[in-house]
Amino acid sequence: MISNADTRMVRLLQLASPTLPVGAYSYSQGLESAVEASVARDVDTAHKWIGDVLEYSLGRTEAPLLSRLIDAWSTQADAEVDRWNALVLASRSEVEQGAWNRFSNAGFRVQPMGSVAYKLARVAAGLADVTFTLSPKHEWDVAAGVALVNAAGGFACSLDASPLAFNRRNPLLAGLVAGNSYLRDELLSLLEISDASEHAEKGA
Repeated sequence: MISNADTRMVRLLQLASPTLPVGAYSYSQGLESAVEASVARDVDTAHKWIGDVLEYSLGRTEAPLLSRLIDAWSTQADAEVDRWNALVLASRSEVEQGAWNRFSNAGFRVQPMGSVAYKLARVAAGLADVTFTLSPKHEWDVAAGVALVNAAGGFACSLDASPLAFNRRNPLLAGLVAGNSYLRDELLSLLEISDASEHAEKGA
């Protein structure tokens, strides 16, 4: 007879792989490749490889995020759950240039992606929560996407929270942020804080 403790352990292990106890390759973090390449070839090297995965991958990404989500769920802090579960689409080029490093501890998931128009469309469709660009964009690259976000009930504004204006003499926008309305105030506050920190670092 299976005890409650055994059942709880099985359910816990299924967080690592929903196919347990059968198992599958998709949740092994690449252990098969490490074995094939002789990186993990005995108990000691396998222990080191698995330990590195836990420390440098899961321990610095999924585990801290899951811990924060559990804390938020346990206190019914819905706003915190939304924040830690938010998906932000970032400019691929800005991420590669290091412009998004200041948001590494901001508490949301970042997915680099090309085309600002495409990112705005995904936000409008509900496939992401927020997108913002830190570099100037021409208004013809973003006008249609901004219209989609607004029509879907979201918000779009400049990085300093001022309204976006189109058909201007100068068509270049300094930057923009768009997303779900419930994240607006927190996101604009975050951008303001990060901008102030960046200026302070440059002045130091």
